[in-house]
Amino acid sequence: MASGLFYRMGNLYPLLMQPGFDPRPWGTQDLSPIYPNHKFGEKIGEAWLTGDECKVSNGPLAGKTLSQLSQQYQQELVGDAARDPKRFPLLLKFLFPHEKLSVQVHPDDAQALRVGEPWGKTECWYVAHAKPGSQIALGLKPGITAAQLEEAIHQTRAEEVLNWVNVYAGDMIYVAGGTVHTLGPGSIIVETQQQSDMTYRLYDYGRPRELHLKDGMAAVKEHVKSGKVIRPAPIEREGGRIRFSRLVEAPYFAVEMFECKTIAPFGEEPLRWPLVFANVLQLPSQSQPASFGDRERWLR
Repeated sequence: MASGLFYRMGNLYPLLMQPGFDPRPWGTQDLSPIYPNHKFGEKIGEAWLTGDECKVSNGPLAGKTLSQLSQQYQQELVGDAARDPKRFPLLLKFLFPHEKLSVQVHPDDAQALRVGEPWGKTECWYVAHAKPGSQIALGLKPGITAAQLEEAIHQTRAEEVLNWVNVYAGDMIYVAGGTVHTLGPGSIIVETQQQSDMTYRLYDYGRPRELHLKDGMAAVKEHVKSGKVIRPAPIEREGGRIRFSRLVEAPYFAVEMFECKTIAPFGEEPLRWPLVFANVLQLPSQSQPASFGDRERWLR
């Protein structure tokens, strides 16, 4: 599967972006049903759909990276709201957790500026698939302080002070910068975030990876506006052939779901943010296996 960037202005056209696959110790070698035709010799945790080094696979700009195009086309590509007109502002990923991720935190904009970064990392997760019992940890349990979290980390019991939440296919979760969080195994997540890879690991279950306690604890917020987003009723258009829902809207991005049985118009309004399309069909349940084939050319 590839992601698509849609533009109707100037020399740009619908761009089909090839993903970049990122090895992680908590990942898996089998990324089906999202990438059923890809074979991997190592565990893959993330598929980056709009990373700086992701390349265009169609048309005259084929082979160009998103970073190169952002510098060349600037606002025509990245929109008017991007803080840096020469860098694509959004990073979309698929996450494939088959083991627990580290307990981690991303800085908000203010904390990122303090350490010399241009912006922080607020994100959201759409749960495309979840096995029974799948969970995430989002924030601290009520009454737990950052000092108590740090003490629990040193005592190797950080999981005990986290707010664990069951997740189900179709859930949308907003994760503000400064929120302590982790993902448990058993789900497939579509992540939309600010274009940043700033992650501070606080606790990693004894894995031999670097922790970032000093910077991480400085970024932790005890009270955050993170959590599951109430899904609105869909709006129907074209006699019910198009169903539209805005799943989340934040200062950095908006995530919308379209179910289309006919051609749907896009890009008719002034471009504030770039339009990024990810083809996320409802995934099969364990009792109803299915193969989606290689959906590399979904964007027309």
